[in-house]
Amino acid sequence: MKTTTIRKTWKNQRGYTFMELIVVISIVGLLAAVGLSRMKNSPTAAQRANAARIVVNDFRYAQEIAMTYGRSVRIDVEPGLNLYSLKWNDTNEYLPSITGNGNFIRRFGENEFQDVHISDSDLSNNNLRFKTNGEPISNGVKLTEQRIAISLDNTHNVVIIPETGLVKIYSQ
Repeated sequence: MKTTTIRKTWKNQRGYTFMELIVVISIVGLLAAVGLSRMKNSPTAAQRANAARIVVNDFRYAQEIAMTYGRSVRIDVEPGLNLYSLKWNDTNEYLPSITGNGNFIRRFGENEFQDVHISDSDLSNNNLRFKTNGEPISNGVKLTEQRIAISLDNTHNVVIIPETGLVKIYSQ
């Protein structure tokens, strides 16, 4: 008895060969490796950028509180301790934390900002006060030019604009 093998051949076969799949996977792997190596340093940069945004928001909060309650709010920057705090200027008492737990003291170099440090402040006596109209004052003197309120690792500068008290970030 004669056996015949029936083999169908498809016209316009669709699909990929094993070799084509290996090449594509290799290229994707190479691109992923390059991308991950570039992202390796970004957590610290992201921490700094987030910290700068938080500083801006805290300073704007202090200005808003001063205008809302009709009491001057002082921000004491302590680069050596890597922190700043918000206080009522007349009583020297801390403002309550936004979360409601304790005093308003923002620390860097720990928790989510482990790699962030306050490197400098251009304010006289490292303090800034917002008057009841929102005007910024440093060490009892009205600001006449932009001042770096806080510099984070010399890469993100939080700057106070005179007259309006606008708070901005300048990144290097």
